Amino acid sequence: MGDLLVLARLGALVHGDEKLFPTAELKHETEASNTRIRNAMIRIAEVLGPVEVEGKQRRTQRPSAKGRNIGGAAVLANMLIEIAQEEQTDHDRLRHEIAQLIDRLENMRKAGSFRKSRTPPRF
Repeated sequence: MGDLLVLARLGALVHGDEKLFPTAELKHETEASNTRIRNAMIRIAEVLGPVEVEGKQRRTQRPSAKGRNIGGAAVLANMLIEIAQEEQTDHDRLRHEIAQLIDRLENMRKAGSFRKSRTPPRF
């Protein structure tokens, strides 16, 4: 989960501001080395496929849209785990909310809501 949370944080640093060097900022936040961040991205890519923006003969360490979404899913999973670990959590309600979220996403997936559009977007 830690590698995916690194990916999520890189995605958050890149998204919106389009920072050129998100690893430098993440390095300052976490005190992790560039090598540790790079290795986390490599481990993710080995399992889930490419999650970085393509670079010219070098790694960019900038998450692609797929990478940002995978990182976002990790943030959601981590949040649910933290809520479940809290002593005051109403587990029946949490289970109900998770089931509703799963059902909603599954229905949207079946309806094709996440497929790429065949028509170009209008701006």
